[in-house]
Amino acid sequence: MKTLDIVWLAGLLEGEGSFGFQSGTPNIKLSVTDRDIVERAAKLLETNVLPYPTDKEDRKDMYVTVA
Repeated sequence: MKTLDIVWLAGLLEGEGSFGFQSGTPNIKLSVTDRDIVERAAKLLETNVLPYPTDKEDRKDMYVTVA
């Protein structure tokens, strides 16, 4: 991973990501409405993008990746 990618990802995750534990394993989760942003982050984290549709008409669908 290039230094610029690390800096971009760190800034994105610091602002939009969450850090936690699932079944005792640390994880990083990113969920935003911009699919292209989540796709870039998922590529850097070597994970998949999952759609997270909303049921409300006035809200955009979310896209999620978990590492």
